[in-house]
Amino acid sequence: MTVLGVFSARADGATTVAVGLAAVMAAKARTLLIDLDLDNPEVATVLDVDPEVGIFDLAYKAQLAPVDRDELEEHTGVRDRIAVLPGINHRDDVDRITPHFLSGLIDAASRHFEHVVIDLGRMPTLTAAVNLDRLLWVVTPTARGTAALERRYWEAEREDAAWLTKAALVVNRHNGRAFTGFERYAADEYGLSTGGTLPETTDYWTRVDLQHSVDALNMAEIHTADPRYEKHHGPQALAARRALEALAESLTPVDLTAVERR
Repeated sequence: MTVLGVFSARADGATTVAVGLAAVMAAKARTLLIDLDLDNPEVATVLDVDPEVGIFDLAYKAQLAPVDRDELEEHTGVRDRIAVLPGINHRDDVDRITPHFLSGLIDAASRHFEHVVIDLGRMPTLTAAVNLDRLLWVVTPTARGTAALERRYWEAEREDAAWLTKAALVVNRHNGRAFTGFERYAADEYGLSTGGTLPETTDYWTRVDLQHSVDALNMAEIHTADPRYEKHHGPQALAARRALEALAESLTPVDLTAVERR
C-alpha cells in the first residue's frame, strides 16, 4: 500500500491536489481519500459526500475497539470511484483524532486499499502519527507562495521537525507569470526536491466545484480523444489529468501499473 500526505503552508491548493491524485489513482487501483485538515476540511464539500458519517464518528467508535475493515467501509462515501472519509465537522472534535486512532485507521486501510491519499491541510505535524511513504508540500510559484514556503521551512528547521526530511514539493498552478527557475531555487535554497509540476487549471476546478465530480480525471482513456470530452469537461481537463497522472506515476511507479483489483 502507498500512503501519501498532502499539505500546503497557505491556500496553494492542497485539497485539489489531494483530490486530483486520488482520482487518477482510483482509475487503476482501490484508493481511499482521507480528509485530515482539522482546521478547514473541504473534501466532502468538493465531492458532495455526506459529511456527517466520517472520521469523527469512526474515531468515536474506535474508543471501544480498533478500526476494522467493515467499520471503515461504513464510514466512507464513494464518488467517482474514490472512497472518501470526510473530515471533522466541528473544531471541538479535534481531540478525538489521536495518533493511536490514526495508526489503527491506516492499518485497517492497508487491508482494503492499494493507495491512501491524506489531505493534511496546513498541519504536516500529523505525519508523526502516520507512516507516510511520501509527503507532498504544495506550493504556488508566486511571491506569496514563496514567502509562505520560506516561513514554514525555517519554522520546521528551528523545531527540528522530522516531517521535513520526507517532504517534496508539488509546484501548483504553474503559468506564464510564475517565477522562472522556482524548482531550482527551492532545491538550492532549501534542499527540497520537486515531485511534480501542475499547470494552472482554475477553470477546470471551478467546474469541479459546481458539478462535484472529478470523473474527467479517471474515466476510460479512450474518452479523452473524443471531441465530447473537452466539450463536457472544458479545455483544461485533459491538461490537469495528464499532469496529475505523471505525478502519481512518479510517486507509485509499480502500483499504478498493477492489474486493477476490485
